[in-house]
Amino acid sequence: MRRFSKLLMVCVFVSATILVFVAPVHALTASSIVVTGVTETGGCAQILGVDTTLTRTPTVDDGGGEDGYYGIVYDGNGVALVSDDLGATVANGTQTLSVSVNDYIESAPTARPFTVRFYDINTAFPGQLPVATVQGFPTVIEATFDPADFGVCGDLPLVAAVGPVPGCNAQISIPSTAVGGAFVGDAPVYWMPGEATGVTIPAGNTALVIGVDASGQYYKIIWNCDFVWVPVGSMGPNYDAVWNGAPLPAGVVE
Repeated sequence: MRRFSKLLMVCVFVSATILVFVAPVHALTASSIVVTGVTETGGCAQILGVDTTLTRTPTVDDGGGEDGYYGIVYDGNGVALVSDDLGATVANGTQTLSVSVNDYIESAPTARPFTVRFYDINTAFPGQLPVATVQGFPTVIEATFDPADFGVCGDLPLVAAVGPVPGCNAQISIPSTAVGGAFVGDAPVYWMPGEATGVTIPAGNTALVIGVDASGQYYKIIWNCDFVWVPVGSMGPNYDAVWNGAPLPAGVVE
């Protein structure tokens, strides 16, 4: 009963957008990163971008000949400041070049130092993605730096950097075979097949699908950073820019 109450409370207060986490196969690699500049506005009210020199090696064509990756800049409290969807041309091989994270403003900075982190995603240039979704992908490379060294945000408190606010991948082990799915109908949630929680996930939400039970009637999914089960008929492929309608896993899991 206590576990059910906790799930119900979280379901009420947590946005469905941040409940999708992914763990694709690692592809793009990077061997070095140097921060070269920081752009801000309004006396450090917003960080507009962080410039780096990055040595990277693309290996997998995620679309249009590009190996997709994604950059996020965090402040000293782990808050995302600015993000960017990126791509590296596979045919060019290893390159050292200027890469900026500057497309999508996330939040105002609260502390320094800052950290710029690049993640290997599985789609080239998908547009802006939820920060929690990106955090489910493998980290390629990162650098922590003091923006005051670039004449920016020197009035912010200097703290011990805590890293990004973690997604579910920091709390549970997400199988690399998990695939993002979408709820096509309201779904009753089960702790185990046949063991109802009394919670219903509304249609339109999304979640990672791990596999099916032995009967083939239930999908095992990740919801609120926990493994639960829902009827197979309640879910279908997720056609967003990350999953592009990938088939849901049909392997039997426990």
